[in-house]
Amino acid sequence: GHIIIHDPNNPNTCELCGKAYRQSSSLRTHMLSHTGERPFQCDICGKSMTQKSGYKKHMLVHTGEKPHTCDVCGREFRYSSNLIAHKRCHSGERPYECPHCKRGFPTTEQMKRHSLVHSGERPFQCEICNKRFKRRSSLMSHRHTHDSEPELIVDHKVCKSNVVELY
Repeated sequence: GHIIIHDPNNPNTCELCGKAYRQSSSLRTHMLSHTGERPFQCDICGKSMTQKSGYKKHMLVHTGEKPHTCDVCGREFRYSSNLIAHKRCHSGERPYECPHCKRGFPTTEQMKRHSLVHSGERPFQCEICNKRFKRRSSLMSHRHTHDSEPELIVDHKVCKSNVVELY
């Protein structure tokens, strides 16, 4: 199994980047990442995917189907990965550890969001006043503080500010 992937003579190795696979079908799918080809396209929204499995998973967005159910509380999920992460709230499992303080989190997303506390990074910026936030939700809440300000035109964009002439 695992040794075959690292075999220098593995016939299922990408000549462009060196990534190796057990199966030739996996290599063929991988090659699409280099060509940009996305042969599976949604007839509803036009989104395209490299794999049929990705297409089938995407279609759940349109059908509203949630085929994965938590056996503890009955909550339903569209994707199995979301169910797996959800089950951690019942088990208390927190496998993703902050590299700075070693605090555990149930998902990588939560751990990455937490790590901003240590880095001081504020990646979410208000396009109106340029104030920056660590969390998207904080930016969204902040935007409401501009709701009562008059709308102004700046560089052909609608901007809420008190710098330019009212329209």
